[in-house]
Amino acid sequence: NIPFDFPFWREFKSRIYVCSNGFGIFDPTPATNDWTNSLEELKQRWMVAPFWDDLRTDRAGGVVSTPGVYIDNHSDHVVITWEATRFGASADSVKFQVILYRNGDVKFNLDNATNFQNFTPTLGISKGDNTNYIDITNEKGSQRSWLFTLRKYVDPPPSHAAWGDEEIYKTGTVLKLKNAGPSTIHIVSIW
Repeated sequence: NIPFDFPFWREFKSRIYVCSNGFGIFDPTPATNDWTNSLEELKQRWMVAPFWDDLRTDRAGGVVSTPGVYIDNHSDHVVITWEATRFGASADSVKFQVILYRNGDVKFNLDNATNFQNFTPTLGISKGDNTNYIDITNEKGSQRSWLFTLRKYVDPPPSHAAWGDEEIYKTGTVLKLKNAGPSTIHIVSIW
């Protein structure tokens, strides 16, 4: 259970079903333990997928010494952390998180990994209607963060001159902020 009403695509959610394979879904109609990640499946599910792949959370290896999925509830946010290895190759490991904020923001953190190039994850969020989704799979990289946030400005979106390195996506804007410490933070405006 989420300890607050979480606004996701303008609907309130009070529960998320977390899978060891790197995703959480708000509507448990499809399988909650699916390792066959794809963009097509992402688009059909009401979900957050910080690193959806064929993962194991019961084997240590690489950077993972305490494998598992950990959920920390706070009054204004929920942190879900995965420490996982790739199925069939425990030397391939990854640590990542999704943070759900009371205001509807969603943050993905990809912390550390070994043999990162061996993973084939799907990364993104979706309303599950084949229309409202953001796929950031091609943006994946170790030690990166993305913040999916409610659009807090009016249309049209800000210009390149105002924000610097900006990429337009089908349903939002990705703003890449430089000099954000060891990790680049990507802000994705989605509504």
